Amino acid sequence: MAYTATIGLEIHLALCTKTKIFCACPIDAAAPPNTHVCPVCLGMPGAMPRFNRAVSDCAVRLGLALGCKVHPVSAFDRKSYYYPDNPTSYQITQYERPICTAGAVPIETEKGISSVPLRRIHMEQDAAKLLHRNGQTLIDCNRCGTPLLEIVTEPALHTPEEAAAFLTALREIALHLGISDCKMQAGSLRCDANISLSDGSAPGVPVEIKNLNSVKFLKKALDFEIKRQSECLLRGECIEKQTRRYSEGDGTTVFMRKKETVSEYRYCPEWDLGELCLAPGEIAAQKALLPRLPHAARVHYRSAYGMSEKEAHAMTRYPAVHRFFEECVRLCAPPGLCCALLMQTLFPLLPADEADAKINTEPQELCTVCAMLQSGELSRQNAARLCALLFAGEKDARALAKAHALCTITDHAVLRAAADAVFAEDPKLLCACRLQKKGALDRALGLALRKTDRRGDATILRSLLQQLFDE
Repeated sequence: MAYTATIGLEIHLALCTKTKIFCACPIDAAAPPNTHVCPVCLGMPGAMPRFNRAVSDCAVRLGLALGCKVHPVSAFDRKSYYYPDNPTSYQITQYERPICTAGAVPIETEKGISSVPLRRIHMEQDAAKLLHRNGQTLIDCNRCGTPLLEIVTEPALHTPEEAAAFLTALREIALHLGISDCKMQAGSLRCDANISLSDGSAPGVPVEIKNLNSVKFLKKALDFEIKRQSECLLRGECIEKQTRRYSEGDGTTVFMRKKETVSEYRYCPEWDLGELCLAPGEIAAQKALLPRLPHAARVHYRSAYGMSEKEAHAMTRYPAVHRFFEECVRLCAPPGLCCALLMQTLFPLLPADEADAKINTEPQELCTVCAMLQSGELSRQNAARLCALLFAGEKDARALAKAHALCTITDHAVLRAAADAVFAEDPKLLCACRLQKKGALDRALGLALRKTDRRGDATILRSLLQQLFDE
């Protein structure tokens, strides 16, 4: 019997604000344990939270980018639960009145382009970090109060591939908006997946898989869970509503606990915080900061610039490269040439993690290289060498080209001397050229270019060589 999977995702996105959501403690993942804490994030009696407006700025920016309805008035609630990493025994979150609702994320799969509808985006605080060492469990409260956005989809996904594409697309958008470093291995982006199977006669029972920290693990966990639930249903067993975790070692999901119900969390208004009210100017300010998003940029690059799928993805993979490329094009650099030089000379220097990419030169410098290449002042090979110097941190493209003898030689006397030397060293090649033997002129041109360290103007050299064997 065939079963249809229904998948919904909950994404927790740690924001890169300077301070925590409800206090002034700085956020620094590299700080020694329990050094960036205060009475508020430790949940001390009488400590009062104070909201960090930079968090709502990030939420509004993401909501606008995803086409959500941004609510000018929202509110915080308390979600009560006990766990060792939660000093207050409750989490400040948004339940009844989130800051954003609806919206969608465009995804690309083998089936084409589609969009995944969202239910809500809300703000909340992160818990502490538990460290398990030598049979002991230690608590680092530096992470307490780190601002999170939780992005909740509608249960509109049906395959692990769609879920993986959604997480990839959302991560890419958040990176380009500059609201998070999205380092999944460091916990900046975490995913919970809810999956149920049904034969169509009745809705399935959802099972939650917690804290998936990579796109690969999300797909593998869902693949396994589809197989596990299918086998249970085929044996006539009932699926229990439960929370599971993914075991990286053997690629299975493991039972953790029975799934909590909403009533168990005892949601109630957070009385220490009033309503969060956004002025029209605040929303407009965030809208003005929105860049061209990766998906829209790729469509534009393919249609307007004639880029291939590979080139369009390359120009939008790294936020720093995307901004750099867009600025180069704005400054009138040819898109195709600019893309080719970046892929040839910059990409080998970039780190694997997109958030860590930095470019050590200005867009105007690459525009200068493109102009010199188009005018014939540089060969393609020397243009790549000049770009390598610029991306290593050197300044002034024209001065560098002269200092490193990269400019194309157009002096007829210098080029005539190189052509004379080729035929003087190989009279047989001169005869072959006069007899118009196949490949003879190209070989002579290659030898002449070597004598100029490949800096000679190939068009002028070819003309001079032809003059010599026509004499």
